[in-house]
Amino acid sequence: MKKWTLLFLMGWAGLLSGQTFDRLPVGFIKNGTTLANPATGGLNAPQLNAVDLDNDGITDLYIFDRIGNVHLPFLNVGTNDAPDYRFAPQFVPYFPPDVGNFVLLRDFNGDGAMDLFGHANQLTAPTSVKVYRGFYENGHLDFERMVFDSTDFLPFRDGVTNFRTLEIAEPDYPAFDDMDGDGDMDILTFDLTGAHVLFYRNMSQEEGFGNEKLLFDLADDCWGRFLEDMTSPDLILSGNIDECATGLTGGGTGDDRSGGLHPGSTLLTLDADQNGLTDLILGDIATPHLTLLSNFGTAQTAWITAQDGNFPNYNVPVEIPDFPSVFWLDLDGDGRRDLAAAPNNKNQTPNVEVIWRYKNTGSNEAPVFELQQKDFLAETMIDFGTGANPAFADVNADGLWDLVVGNETYFTGDGAGKDARLHLFLNVGTKSAPVFELTDDNWLNFKQFS
Repeated sequence: MKKWTLLFLMGWAGLLSGQTFDRLPVGFIKNGTTLANPATGGLNAPQLNAVDLDNDGITDLYIFDRIGNVHLPFLNVGTNDAPDYRFAPQFVPYFPPDVGNFVLLRDFNGDGAMDLFGHANQLTAPTSVKVYRGFYENGHLDFERMVFDSTDFLPFRDGVTNFRTLEIAEPDYPAFDDMDGDGDMDILTFDLTGAHVLFYRNMSQEEGFGNEKLLFDLADDCWGRFLEDMTSPDLILSGNIDECATGLTGGGTGDDRSGGLHPGSTLLTLDADQNGLTDLILGDIATPHLTLLSNFGTAQTAWITAQDGNFPNYNVPVEIPDFPSVFWLDLDGDGRRDLAAAPNNKNQTPNVEVIWRYKNTGSNEAPVFELQQKDFLAETMIDFGTGANPAFADVNADGLWDLVVGNETYFTGDGAGKDARLHLFLNVGTKSAPVFELTDDNWLNFKQFS
């Protein structure tokens, strides 16, 4: 019997191999509200970028989920002043499939189309960065791979003419922004040991190319003069603007400075205190909190002299277990860039409280962040944690197929075991236009068996 079943399925597989499938607009209701983005697949380790997906002048939202390397474009069907983000899978094919771990969208050449920088995501180049130039075609954003004279990956100059591949560690999320105020995009990233921050200055402006080139020099191998502490999430700060801090072994320069035994960090740059210098917000694999690093150096030399390990301490500090990342973009359309914090861990992350959204009640020049919600966008989705398995049955004998979804577990965060359930969605629509309403999130009290 098993052989016949196998042959039967193989026969159908051959018939279906040339078929295409379209998404059906099936409605889902939860707590009396129709969900705007129910079948997105949920969020795990999202990275947020502002972008115009369809060249209509309205700012949309792009999310890269580093768990699964998933592209999630959201079209703003509202306005710039009142955004309404809807999942738009029709834009997914235009994003490169061969990037992983991190993706940043930056318009480095100022042509109005976001360019894409992402981890190479291949065994032969595990720490390299791929670059894709963005352009608009037929009403949508598209990308083409940039290849450099010296390498297929993003390079930097080691000396005057020698080029080397610019490397970023697999867990890290770097900062690609204008650090020195000359108008072109620079890079801050931790070195591969996770000990100290490297500053790659883009020399495109200085060498007469405007914003057209990506010409990076390693301008500082200890930006901010601080080190990661091997025994604590606190940073080791230097007492001298001209010297890098040293770890427990003390002394030394370059790679002999010690520190960096827990590599894995995320970076965000902004001027948090309006002194005209670039500050950092740091997420680290060793803590659920964000650390604000205040720069009191000079325009030429960054010098971190103060740290706040519970940012924003004047409101509700971020606490995302573990390894938070942070993003700065306008999410509510008021023209002020808000703060979003999310997990960066590739192992286990919260299910619903994934994106903490902080409204900027100050200004872009003097930001003040106030927590609004911990479930931005996730509130519009259905998410069953880990290991979801659906089944259809007419549970209430009304002639309509209802939906039952079991899961392996929800995120508990305390190691206290699993939280497995059955979820009952009754079909309150019709046969041709089903609408599923969540009526029981622990149907038959199945949780007692997990």
